[in-house]
Amino acid sequence: MTNSPLNSADDAQPAIALRWSARLGAHFSKSIRELHPIYFALVMATGIVSIALNLLHFTQLSLALFMINLVAYPVLILATLARMLFFFSMLRADLTNPKLLFSFFTFVAGSNVLGAQCFQRDYLTAALVLWIIGSVAWLFLIYYCFCCLTFANTKPIEEIINGGWLVSVVATQSVVVLGVLLAPGFGKYLPLALLALYGLWGVGVLLYMVLITFIIYRFFFYRLTAEEMLPPYWINMGATAISTLAGANLFQAASKVSFLASLQPSMGAVSVVLWAWCTWWIPLLLALGYWRHVVYRVPLRYSPTYWSMVFPLGMYTAATLRLDTAMQLHPMEPLPPVFIWFAVAAWVLTMFGLLSGFLRALVRP
Repeated sequence: MTNSPLNSADDAQPAIALRWSARLGAHFSKSIRELHPIYFALVMATGIVSIALNLLHFTQLSLALFMINLVAYPVLILATLARMLFFFSMLRADLTNPKLLFSFFTFVAGSNVLGAQCFQRDYLTAALVLWIIGSVAWLFLIYYCFCCLTFANTKPIEEIINGGWLVSVVATQSVVVLGVLLAPGFGKYLPLALLALYGLWGVGVLLYMVLITFIIYRFFFYRLTAEEMLPPYWINMGATAISTLAGANLFQAASKVSFLASLQPSMGAVSVVLWAWCTWWIPLLLALGYWRHVVYRVPLRYSPTYWSMVFPLGMYTAATLRLDTAMQLHPMEPLPPVFIWFAVAAWVLTMFGLLSGFLRALVRP
């Protein structure tokens, strides 16, 4: 007896479901195995764009991005733990690769940026927990990375240095930014906390000066191909933008502690110089992007490294807003309401690339 068309269709449904289930499982396994350590830049980028939108009173859009981060952060932690359990050799290879080593600082910055989002919405306990997590991770990574470079690296500078190294600066200043927001809750320890955060801000600024010197040296004295001009070079600007934000926060908080009040003029001066430097970078980075994608026609394909390009755009908006508020620099006022939409557009395009890549992987035979 032959099967009816109805029975054939019923039999086919479980086979299709099994095929899709197998394909989905294979894709997730591949995604975890190849998880790029810079992926926490998704949390950084989403968080800072949300914070900037909230400061500009786009509260509903800001809330939507906050909700996305509440999902993305634990998912990425679970994915990283799964990679540690099932693909430890690949994780270890990334942890000893000088090109990728500093990408792990995105976890620190992502934790603190999400903490700042929580603080903005009065979830103070969550903000404090995330700051502690970020601070402990920073303390481990800052010495681990520099020890790896000192004792284990055998490659010349032109083969390993890239803009991603500056995520270490972003992570350092993210600890400062969230720490200053939480500092009033430290009670009698407020002066000690602000002094420590001021010192950490200085460490971040000096670390930036050291690393950017090597990066510019790489630009000037070694051949740079279009394929090497990757999105993490936008952190050249983003690291100074978050240093500006940290400086502006300290500038306002310093008046609460007498021995720091005398340092306010220097904090303000350094913060303005940092803002000018990160503004200077923007046309150059746009020119380098034109050289990469138009002159040499490197195709625009989604990569998790593009989140490290979205973050500086959002951070520049937030830093400019904060500096204007702290120091009453009114000529800056027209910039954030315009610049925020470049950050939002970059976020939307990058998220579209992420989701479309995921869907293509599922439907590909």
